[in-house]
Amino acid sequence: MNTLKKTNSLLTRMTGSGATCFSLFEDKKDLNEADEIINNLNPKFWKKKTKILNQFWVIPLYKIVKMIIFKTIGV
Repeated sequence: MNTLKKTNSLLTRMTGSGATCFSLFEDKKDLNEADEIINNLNPKFWKKKTKILNQFWVIPLYKIVKMIIFKTIGV
């Protein structure tokens, strides 16, 4: 998680058991930069780039999460 948080991801989370972490990126540029960061910090990490087929919900979900976080911490 700490490595993924150093990237420009829209959202970074762990699976329920914590065995797998994932991040969502706005575009390929951010994805490729994150790939390079991960390679430099943890070259033995297994990773898989993929694409969400229905992307219509990614940005609205991020905005909702951002609103909830900002309201919770009072920003």
